Amino acid sequence: MQHLSIIVDNQIQTYLDYFTDCFGIRIALFDSDAQEMQAGKRKGSCEFCTALRKDAGVNGLCGILDKKMMEQSELSGNTELYRCHAGMYEAVHALTVDSVTLGFVMVGQIRS
Repeated sequence: MQHLSIIVDNQIQTYLDYFTDCFGIRIALFDSDAQEMQAGKRKGSCEFCTALRKDAGVNGLCGILDKKMMEQSELSGNTELYRCHAGMYEAVHALTVDSVTLGFVMVGQIRS
């Protein structure tokens, strides 16, 4: 699939913030190269994930899994729900227009 970057404005940040306020869940927008661009309330990873990545050195594994699931969503055209290395759930969906991937939206770090 062809990739193209998303052009983001302040209104999108407002919507991401509303989502985080309403559901208490992290939501982030990624460009087509899987680089995080914006997150609701500009939140980083939860404390548990941050500690796990720092202490156990699994940060690279997390990024590899996230990118793999982004690619799977891009190929399938579906939202992909998966369990991360920390045992939490995340969901990712490719944002495409006319078979061109603009980026991804990811909701995550949901404890079950």
